[in-house]
Amino acid sequence: MKYHFELYPDERGYWTLCRELDGCCTEGDTLEEVYANCLEALNGYLDEPEASDRVDPLPDPRWEGKPNIIAVPVEPDIARRTLERLHRLGVLISVDERDVVLA
Repeated sequence: MKYHFELYPDERGYWTLCRELDGCCTEGDTLEEVYANCLEALNGYLDEPEASDRVDPLPDPRWEGKPNIIAVPVEPDIARRTLERLHRLGVLISVDERDVVLA
């Protein structure tokens, strides 16, 4: 499961904004640093307690391959818990590594 961050250069380096998750953004001086910061920001954003009722949007595949977009993977354990939470809340009908079916 990968979310998409739009990359913006500025005078001090780069800043990014996750296109699917409101408020999930970060910055860095180099591309390597900004990518590491995207990983940290994304996984911190999605890492919710098991009993949470928060519903986060799933990645939007329309962002794949677009210019200035970085695809950032979710840690497998956090991705699994996110999908299980959406299933528990009735947002997903089934959770399968190959297929996600929305309710």
